[in-house]
Amino acid sequence: MGKRKGLIIGAIAVLLLAVACKVADAYLSYPIQPDMANLTEHISKFYNRGRKTEVSPYIALYDSVNIGDKTYCLMEIGEDLDFGSVALEKSVFGRYRIARMSYGGGHFRDGIIESGGKKDFLFAGRDITARICKATALIGGERYELYTPEQKDHFLLCTEISDQAQEKHVDRSEITFYDKNNRDITDQYNLSGGGI
Repeated sequence: MGKRKGLIIGAIAVLLLAVACKVADAYLSYPIQPDMANLTEHISKFYNRGRKTEVSPYIALYDSVNIGDKTYCLMEIGEDLDFGSVALEKSVFGRYRIARMSYGGGHFRDGIIESGGKKDFLFAGRDITARICKATALIGGERYELYTPEQKDHFLLCTEISDQAQEKHVDRSEITFYDKNNRDITDQYNLSGGGI
């Protein structure tokens, strides 16, 4: 009976050790705090990957949106104020890690994100005049409308689109901007940018 009890205790100890290792690994693999208080620190580390000389980039964070198990945060980074986004994966413990980061020149970024059997169109803009109140985009033959809250100078908008859409990005010539009086102001913008 004593030998059996010892085996059971040993098995429980091994199981507890395995669980503790799994929790520690998950904690270390997802270093960003649940409140994202240390997000800029980890963006800086990600930005410096592969650099011979590390830099301390300027980082400004703006809007964010949650889609499935990812959070997309809008940002400006570096001395040239490159415009971009960072995609964060969330662990079961509520902590995050950077899945990917994209940034570059231009004032607009977009992407079609598939998660949980549905598709969402993400559209980000840097509108220093804060005149854009609405944007429309033609995707898969359907026109979608996105509204900017309070005419912000940086915005990250999201809308669910048809799961039949095949595009990964939107044809920028199919995007139209409107001001608060519903006037088409698209020709006043350079639609350059990149993906989210």
